[in-house]
Amino acid sequence: MSVKTAIPKLEGSNLTLLNSVDDHPVERAARSFKFFFIFCVLVPMLSISNCANEPPPPASKAVQLPKDLSQTLPPRSALGGDKLADAETHYNRGISYQAQGAFDEAIREFEEAVRLRPDYAQAYNNIGTSHQFQGNFDQAISAYKRALEVQPELVEAHHNLGTIYLMQGQIDAAIVAYKEVIRLRPRLAQAYVDIGRAYGLGGRLDEAIPELKKAVELDPNLAIAHYALGTAYRHKGLLD
Repeated sequence: MSVKTAIPKLEGSNLTLLNSVDDHPVERAARSFKFFFIFCVLVPMLSISNCANEPPPPASKAVQLPKDLSQTLPPRSALGGDKLADAETHYNRGISYQAQGAFDEAIREFEEAVRLRPDYAQAYNNIGTSHQFQGNFDQAISAYKRALEVQPELVEAHHNLGTIYLMQGQIDAAIVAYKEVIRLRPRLAQAYVDIGRAYGLGGRLDEAIPELKKAVELDPNLAIAHYALGTAYRHKGLLD
C-alpha cells in the first residue's frame, strides 16, 4: 500500500497585511523588503523538494512530497500485519480528506493512524499540517514536535516547524528549525532559501545573502532563489 504525505501551503488570507504609512524612505525600504519575503517567498511555501524546476502548485492544494522524502515503514512483523495495514489505510484516508479541504476529517483519520501505530511520525506531521491549514498553530506545533520525538530526523517536520514559527514572527526559532533541515539535507537548495527569508524577515541581510547565494549555487535553475537574492542585494543597497 502506498503511503502519501503532505505539507501545508497557506493562503495569503492567513497573514497579517503590513500597513502603508508615508514615512522616511529608509523605513519604507525596510518594510518593502519584509513585504517581499512574506508575499513572494512565504506565501508560496515551496515544498521541500529537489524538483525545483517545476512551478509550485496552487496554494489551495496540499503538496505531495517527493518519493525520496517518504519515510519507509518498519517491517510488518514489528507491529503485526493487520494493525500496520489499518494504520496505513487511515493515514491515506487522511491525506485524501486533506486534499479535499476536509481537515477535521483528516485529523480524525491521522489520529486513528497514530492510535494504531504510536511511532507513525508522518501521521503526527500531517496532524500538524491539517491544524496549520486551519490556523490552529499551537496544535500544529505540538503535532510537529511529537513527530520529531518519534523520528528526530523527519525533514518535513523540521521544515513545517520553521515555516509556522516564521509566520508567527518567531524568527530565531524558525532559523533553528531551518538549520536542522540543512543539517539533514545539506544540498537541498530550497532549505537555504527558507533560512535566507528568515534572516531577511529579521532584518539580518548580511546573513540572508550568503544563504541565498548558496541556494543559487546548489540549484542554478531555482528561480525563487535568484529573485530573493536579487531583491536582497537591492534592499541591502537601499538600507546602507
